[in-house]
Amino acid sequence: MNGTIRYILATLLVFASASALSQAYPIKPVRVIISYPPGGVDVVTRQIMPTIEKELGQPWVIEYRSGAGGVIGHEYTARQPADGYTLAVTLGNSVTVAPGVRKHTPYNPLTDFTYISQGIEPLGLIVAHPSVPVNSLAELVDYAKKNPGKLTWATSGIGSSWHINGELAKLRGGFDVLHAPYQGFGQMIPALLGNQVPLMMITWSVVRPMIQAGKMKVVGITSTEPKLKAIAPPGAQAFDDILPGYQAIPDWVGLAGPAGLPEPIVRRIRDAYVKGFQQPEIVKKMDEDKQLIVLSTPAEFTARVRREFALVQNAVKVAGIPLQE
Repeated sequence: MNGTIRYILATLLVFASASALSQAYPIKPVRVIISYPPGGVDVVTRQIMPTIEKELGQPWVIEYRSGAGGVIGHEYTARQPADGYTLAVTLGNSVTVAPGVRKHTPYNPLTDFTYISQGIEPLGLIVAHPSVPVNSLAELVDYAKKNPGKLTWATSGIGSSWHINGELAKLRGGFDVLHAPYQGFGQMIPALLGNQVPLMMITWSVVRPMIQAGKMKVVGITSTEPKLKAIAPPGAQAFDDILPGYQAIPDWVGLAGPAGLPEPIVRRIRDAYVKGFQQPEIVKKMDEDKQLIVLSTPAEFTARVRREFALVQNAVKVAGIPLQE
């Protein structure tokens, strides 16, 4: 009997401690590490921050630690105390792609982070300069087969998900398009507008005004996620529509922290993060920008990282992409 009572008391103590920890957090500002330059993934984070700060009762302070395709900021985050006061806006490119295409990455994406929730998954496009004589992916593949090496598409860098997806498409379709790696979208857009490069892979939200102004045209979409395909521009083809068996490496934005974050703190952060994306004005904005809101549980998010990390490793081998330093 005494043993049973001790067990019950110990269990109650655990629950009481967890509840107290959750209610006490946070007692000071929370740093949010952005691993990319301003004007990119930080935009969505800033849009939902007012709701998050209201829910948590403390400010979120954005700190930029960009470089090496997001590796620098993620390495820094992984080395911080697991107390909930250092979080990271994380991307698929940083935790599934970068470790899969590099010889050495200073963190293990499967063990060094606590994955809190995904936020959004953007619609990826292949767009072209208006002078390019293709208007669909089927036409692009046909033209590239008849004119090998004549077309070039730009991506945000060697070893990015865009680069891998392009190589996989070429393997599946048996066509040839040259690859022009750039240092981010900011360099790619002027190059395409100036017709220095005829094609590029980019997200809808970044180029929507230029498409609507007729300065570039949609050739197809890179995403294979059914929900993203459903919100694509009318008539836009995806590679898996014309290349059976093709599967894209997706990119997404989410929230993570160092490994070992206490579950009550994870739950409190996630609740605030989810509420940020549920605000009507945010839902409307994400819909306009064709960014799918994906609010996963920590378990779902962790499972997705594991699954897609393995997918990237296999894709790199299949496509014959050399591992980067």
